[in-house]
Amino acid sequence: MKKRSIPDIILTAIFLLISVNAWSQVALVMLGHASSPLLTTMQILIGGSASAAAWGSWIGARWASTAALAYGVFTAAMLWALPLVFEPGTGARPDFSAGAIGVALFAVASAWYLSRVRA
Repeated sequence: MKKRSIPDIILTAIFLLISVNAWSQVALVMLGHASSPLLTTMQILIGGSASAAAWGSWIGARWASTAALAYGVFTAAMLWALPLVFEPGTGARPDFSAGAIGVALFAVASAWYLSRVRA
């Protein structure tokens, strides 16, 4: 059995929590809570990529870095699209750009670590 490092365990836990959150949002829609189809689709993509990143980080897969990058792309895209989804046509829209940039930076750093460790 492979000995996992502390950063591997931390990344696995973070991506696992992210995926649980995304899948719970999808489950709420399936239980009848109203949500935008675009938002639900983005949550499915985020949940899938975060789940893959968690699993890949745990088993030491070479593709884990790709899953981490996919998570960053999907989440940043969702954050940038949120003002359009919830408030179309209004002048004052909230700006989630800082959050999107933060998520993208986390994803790039995670992907760098995961690819560096596996190489």
